[in-house]
Amino acid sequence: MDFRTTLAKTWRLTLFGVLVSYAYMAYYFIAQLVLGGGNVVWGLIGDGFHQTLLFIVGALFFFPVIGAAASLIVALIVTLVTENVKPLSDAWRERIGLIAVAAVTTGALGLPVQVSMLFTYVRTILGFAVGLVVGAALVLAAIKWPRIEHWVRRAAGWLLGAATLLFAVFYLFALGDFTYGDEPATSPGPNVLVILSDTHRADTASTFGGEVPTPNLDRLAAEGVRFDRCYSTSNWTIPSVASIYTGTSHVVHGVDGFRPLPNALPNLQGLLSREGYRCWALFCNTAVLPYTNLYAGFDTYANYDIYRTPTLGILTSASGPLYAWIAFNMAQVILRCDLQQTKLITPELAVELSSRLTPGGGTFAYVHLFDPHLPYMPPDRFVPDWVYGGPMGRFLGNDFAGVIKDRGPDAIRGDDRRGVVELYRGEVRYEDEIIGRMLDAMEESGALANTAIFFVADHGEELWDHGGWGHGLTMHEEVVRVPLIVRWPGVFPEGEVRGDRVSIADIFPTVLDALGMECDSGPLVGRSLLLPPDPERAVFSERYNDQNLVQINRPFHQITVHAPEGSLILDRDTGDVSYFLPEDATQAREVGGEHPEDRDLLLGLIEEYDAEQAELRDTYNPGAVGLSPEETAAQLENLRAVGYLQ
Repeated sequence: MDFRTTLAKTWRLTLFGVLVSYAYMAYYFIAQLVLGGGNVVWGLIGDGFHQTLLFIVGALFFFPVIGAAASLIVALIVTLVTENVKPLSDAWRERIGLIAVAAVTTGALGLPVQVSMLFTYVRTILGFAVGLVVGAALVLAAIKWPRIEHWVRRAAGWLLGAATLLFAVFYLFALGDFTYGDEPATSPGPNVLVILSDTHRADTASTFGGEVPTPNLDRLAAEGVRFDRCYSTSNWTIPSVASIYTGTSHVVHGVDGFRPLPNALPNLQGLLSREGYRCWALFCNTAVLPYTNLYAGFDTYANYDIYRTPTLGILTSASGPLYAWIAFNMAQVILRCDLQQTKLITPELAVELSSRLTPGGGTFAYVHLFDPHLPYMPPDRFVPDWVYGGPMGRFLGNDFAGVIKDRGPDAIRGDDRRGVVELYRGEVRYEDEIIGRMLDAMEESGALANTAIFFVADHGEELWDHGGWGHGLTMHEEVVRVPLIVRWPGVFPEGEVRGDRVSIADIFPTVLDALGMECDSGPLVGRSLLLPPDPERAVFSERYNDQNLVQINRPFHQITVHAPEGSLILDRDTGDVSYFLPEDATQAREVGGEHPEDRDLLLGLIEEYDAEQAELRDTYNPGAVGLSPEETAAQLENLRAVGYLQ
């Protein structure tokens, strides 16, 4: 057989593999919709027309291109082997090729990433079996109706070619978009804009006494109130955002990445929506997926998570069939080649969103900026030349985390460690630039004078302050103390600095108080910032891993309290207690043994807080529902992607 004939037969079988891949893809997503109610795959990036179009293009490209590559290899091997088996007729050679290609695309690529999971759940093995049936049915159809199958397989090839072209066009030129909707606001109230800076520790920006120049935060603080001692309710994103939404503690709302935001608790966007506000949400965070319910109450939302945007939103994680694992890793290769540009999508959309706010008010917007979260890859203008001089080069801000994961935080030292810190600082500078552009956009449209702005973070970041790196793993000051600025013309004074202890949970009651809205304050841990400062207030931050996280990390049940008598961290698993004096702002020296009365007083405050919050949980959020096994597996992988799990 000559080369041209071999190539023709191989190509015909490859096109059949593309056809089988499309059939498997359709089966996979339909099964997810039926069994998962649509919340596993739909709405990953957003709920607008543009985001839906991205999903369709991603689905038409990623799975079939993987099937095409696998089919090409298998088809070539089968063609070469069967041509050397003389007794076989051409018909049987064709049938063997069809069977081999179908077995690979629906069998091998349809297997779970961890084959052992095949027998873990009945749904998994049934789903795999149905996938094999889909492949077998197509083989039989190809044998029985070869003419029809011939044209269908060619159509599948043309469809993949078109999808590849569309994928390139969307990724390069039209990846980011936000659907604002046509419904006008009916509320007479001012715009309310919450800008959340992910992983922004409070002591970095010059506005809060740090060394990184942040002129735009300075501008915001000069027009409002700066809170120097604001604390998050947790040390990672999901429970912190839920506290901003609801004004409740981690214990009461129960949101931990595996339990969704409960509908039983009123949330800010839901209450404002009922008052006639348009509610928009713009995210960039891996763990904020539809099944966390953190999109609830918003009229429109988008989440350009840097880890899944390259797949155009077709995958929540690499869990599932081998198709998903390969597609997810393809996306990581694409992301690695274009990481800085992908990180720019949400900030640029944030500027556009700000320009859409109107002088008449009536819009509530939540903007979740991913900077300065890992990967630390700010624009080059914020990075000194020496930073990328080490062995990791331009990928230092991404790859150092893998080194820490494998060898511990001490593995990053010297210039690499200084470079990592410098990149984090560069992220803060870049974010300050974005905030300046947002303020300018609102000023140009005339909306700034009628817009209440809250600038806040969900948590901070340890940069080897206590020997470690990251967040979610300790409860020290650098992780739980966050920046907070409130600018509300006519409601909050200009240029005021407050040093009383406040919480990110205070945003919820503050907005309602300023707008004159009523809500049951029973479950709240937050306190309106319009009330006089309470010098005796104790503020709590906590983190607990449920059983899913404990499977990956050591048990983590810690709580910290900040009070007039100082700060204290209690490890509920080991019983270890760390007490720090009020003047020890960096928690450099543990002195519990020297001050047992103050230490025991703070332990008593934690005991009272635990009892109170448990009672509130049982009253306002009893029987919190967790995620399904499939959603849990996907979320575990999401948390690994951003470093919460080892």
